[in-house]
Amino acid sequence: MSQAYSRAWPDLCSDECVDAGDPRNDGTPTFIRQLPPAVADAVASLGREQAFSAQEIVSHQGSPPDSVFLLVSGVVKVTALSPSGREVILGFRAAGELLGEYSALHGLPRSGNVVGHEAGTLLRISAQRFRRCAFTHPEILAAMLAVSGHRLHQSDIHRVSYAAHDVPYRTAATLLDWATRYGVDTRDGVRIRLRVSRRELSQVVAASEKSVDDVLTMLRRSGLVTTGRRLLVVSDIDRLRHWLEERPDQ
Repeated sequence: MSQAYSRAWPDLCSDECVDAGDPRNDGTPTFIRQLPPAVADAVASLGREQAFSAQEIVSHQGSPPDSVFLLVSGVVKVTALSPSGREVILGFRAAGELLGEYSALHGLPRSGNVVGHEAGTLLRISAQRFRRCAFTHPEILAAMLAVSGHRLHQSDIHRVSYAAHDVPYRTAATLLDWATRYGVDTRDGVRIRLRVSRRELSQVVAASEKSVDDVLTMLRRSGLVTTGRRLLVVSDIDRLRHWLEERPDQ
């Protein structure tokens, strides 16, 4: 891909992103934001642009690590099958994020499925070319470490939450996290750009759909959220955060 970085990507600090001075900004790193523009150009030049649609499987769990993916637009969902065959949502990834890099570097089968959640575009980069570029530009390895460190930290927080907190807490904490990372300001509050279903939200918080529906009803009645079909709006982030802080450990 020969376009320069400034043209190849949409502005990753556009109106849909959280300003550095906004209290919602939690410093979540994305791969592309960690790179100097010249290095980002070098990475982009390796890729072949590929469009994907919602529900399209971009890569399969267990498949050979022959390429890595750099998201330019849209959202993908990372899932995996548990030993019992149940689908588990590992997370969502948006523009500027890299996928499949560790499998590619270490030659390991892919640990999860990458599925289109909202239609968009990605750059498919061959694993061999990516490895060569990463070892030429140490900034790439540093960016990977920053992102993986953050993901590990978040994973630890989630594990503690599952062990120590009940479904209402986990659901509200997930909504707060998504509003922080994927929120867009509207007159009704912060709209979460992830258009998730009740089933997907219940998978993320490890609870039944009915339990999650009961929590959303409670949060709506408290004026903390507004919901609709694949629509989640946090009416007041500070109030939701305070609600979480005031709850006793469950």
